[in-house]
Amino acid sequence: MTDQLSVQDVAALKESEVYERLGAALLRAEPGTDDRARAFGEQWFSWKLPEMGQRLRDADAPDRLGDEPDPAAVADLLSRMGDATTVACAAVLVVRRGLEEVCEEDDDD
Repeated sequence: MTDQLSVQDVAALKESEVYERLGAALLRAEPGTDDRARAFGEQWFSWKLPEMGQRLRDADAPDRLGDEPDPAAVADLLSRMGDATTVACAAVLVVRRGLEEVCEEDDDD
């Protein structure tokens, strides 16, 4: 497995590369060596999005971090969700999607 990526490293990647790195980290594969990595990263992010939203709401992230949060601050709040690369990828994707959107509660349940 490769070295862990920092939030700054991940923030410089294209979105498709972020999903690929996320999937590779979760699959414990070298980036670019497992064709399933990108799809797995996208699935994991979608599956974990409600949990991330809840964690961020519990931490009052929308009010504390503002409209344009630093991905590193989001990563700090998600730090228990995995290794450094997983958390960095998740935090960057949350910021790109929009903290407010991620933190909205789904009333369809």
